[in-house]
Amino acid sequence: MLKRLVQEGLIVKSGSFYHLPDILFRFWIREVYLKRHALFLPEGQSLRKSLFDKLNATCDSCARMHNEDVGARVETMLKEFRNDTVEFSQKKFQCPQFSETALRVLPNSLFAILGKGGRGRWLFYVGAETIDERAVENLLKDSKNLRNIRRKILIALSGIEQNAKLIAQEAKMQIWDLRQLNVFMDYYDLPKIIITSQSRTHGTEQKTDGSIMGTVAQNVSALNSR
Repeated sequence: MLKRLVQEGLIVKSGSFYHLPDILFRFWIREVYLKRHALFLPEGQSLRKSLFDKLNATCDSCARMHNEDVGARVETMLKEFRNDTVEFSQKKFQCPQFSETALRVLPNSLFAILGKGGRGRWLFYVGAETIDERAVENLLKDSKNLRNIRRKILIALSGIEQNAKLIAQEAKMQIWDLRQLNVFMDYYDLPKIIITSQSRTHGTEQKTDGSIMGTVAQNVSALNSR
């Protein structure tokens, strides 16, 4: 069945993931199809109430995430890792399960997240503004204060200057951009991040694209009142 769904384009195979790219279909499978088949005698009114309760909860979750810093949102994603393998641009990435994560706020709209788990200590740096040489040098100084780091990843949400990129690569720091981060966010069913010109200025304000529920979530109150 999985092979047929992959051939028809309804499911995408990515590393250890079988991913549903259609977000609304993904929501329907989880909240309607599976729940209906899990009940011995499915009752329409009960299913509708469960559906609208979940829609409201999802909207509330999106609203809360909208007010969070990008560092906190990336930390939320890291907590979803379960030793998975994700394929992106014909490259495979490991997503180790972390037993503990620690978020720190750094100067110049930068965040540091230290993840500890069975596969060692991983260090993530997140920047909402364009990363320049000075920022990379400061991050390298910061990382020297931490021992036994197995992997360092720099997430440059608004891009990185060429010289800064070369310095980071020489220091064996892996670089992710916004597009790549949003692939991971979508795989773990989290709202994508959109960086606006205002967020580049302040570094802590960003918007979601609302894709977790599409346009359906906008009409939850009207539907729920019927």
